[in-house]
Amino acid sequence: MENIFLENIKEKTDIQPGNKILVAVSGGMDSVILLYLLHKYNKELDIELEVAHINHMLRDKDSDKDQEFVKGLAKGWSIPFHTIKIDVKTISKKNKWSIEEGARKLRYEYLNNIKKINGFNKIALAHHHKDQAETILMHIIRGTGAEGLRGMFFDKDDIVRPLLNITREDIERKIEEIQIEYRTDKSNLETKHTRNKIRLKLLPKLKEYNPQIENNLVKMGEIIGEDDNFIQSEVDKYFNNFVCLKNQYMILDKKILELHLAIRRRLIIRAYKELSQTYLEYKYVLEIDNYLKKKSKKKLGLPNNITLYIKNNEIILDNRGNFTKGQDFEILIDKPGKYKIADKVLKLEIITEKLDKDIYTNRGSCEGYLDFDKLHWPLLVRNRKAGDSFFIMGDNFDRKLKKLFIEKKIDREIRDKIPLIFSNNGDLLFIPEIGVSELAKINENTLTILNISYR
Repeated sequence: MENIFLENIKEKTDIQPGNKILVAVSGGMDSVILLYLLHKYNKELDIELEVAHINHMLRDKDSDKDQEFVKGLAKGWSIPFHTIKIDVKTISKKNKWSIEEGARKLRYEYLNNIKKINGFNKIALAHHHKDQAETILMHIIRGTGAEGLRGMFFDKDDIVRPLLNITREDIERKIEEIQIEYRTDKSNLETKHTRNKIRLKLLPKLKEYNPQIENNLVKMGEIIGEDDNFIQSEVDKYFNNFVCLKNQYMILDKKILELHLAIRRRLIIRAYKELSQTYLEYKYVLEIDNYLKKKSKKKLGLPNNITLYIKNNEIILDNRGNFTKGQDFEILIDKPGKYKIADKVLKLEIITEKLDKDIYTNRGSCEGYLDFDKLHWPLLVRNRKAGDSFFIMGDNFDRKLKKLFIEKKIDREIRDKIPLIFSNNGDLLFIPEIGVSELAKINENTLTILNISYR
């Protein structure tokens, strides 16, 4: 096992002599073995190590004991130690994340912040062979492209996984051999989270059909990975010729429409990632495909306040987040935050505490409070269209938006610039200067509030 580990470091990662490695250690068997091996061979590899531990505050005293255990482990081996407590449950609830998703996002955010602040070259994680099989299977269930089917990488975006082809059985034998203590997370035996369901229920069932299912999934990932590497090399060629990064926006030559669909999609995904530093979900890739086919003159809103539109013979991905007077706009918003629209800022903020009743009557004309649990995400923000109607709070029927604007004495010059906020099911929820929809109003049963303002 140790020979495979060293070969992985030298052949499958870009770890270089003199590198600083931040090792993520939960205290479980896998991460303890990872730290043990990196510590054992740090002089041979000529690397510096530091440990990071995230206390997710999900298991009360057990989470604190994990934190103290990892701290003691690092101290015993004279390795610098970083740690933080993150209230994953509260933050996930506010952002409408699952606990599993929230823990992952917050964990990576903390690790990347420590890496940036302290000048680490790599972050080392303890994912192993079984984790890889579970990941690929989870991607299949959720729906994915080639990059998802290839699973996790040994080394990507400065994240290294030196145990990725080492089996759980080998790790268990090694920990028994060297007699190192580790912590057991009992929540791993619960089936309320997706990965645990796959590990504890689905994979054992699939093994009844093929005992080699884990190996086959990983092998499939390797084969697809090689194919994907070739496609990516082709994408690199076109990217250098057809994509140009400017200040806060990307220009893509319209010639990409003549390329194979697989290449075109990857060019757009990569351009988006370089502009926003986040991955573009596949549902948005499909929306872009439809948009480009229609050759619409409107702008297509994407997550992170990025818009896509066609101008002359160029496709523009724009992160400047502004619309000039008279332009049509459509923006998809998949989470609360601030978004610049038509010279003003649309702000969406989650509120979980009870508010004084006076706040609703004293609010400004460009502010509203909605029942968060009545919304369907992502929200759509656009300007008005002919025939739009609104079920304004307090009324018993839809009213034509044109008549409402006249009644409320909204200046004709700004009517086309006012953003209308729709739920994903098509309900018009809120209009600045007009108010909140009857369909989204809060009541005595409201648990979470979305505060919207446009100023």
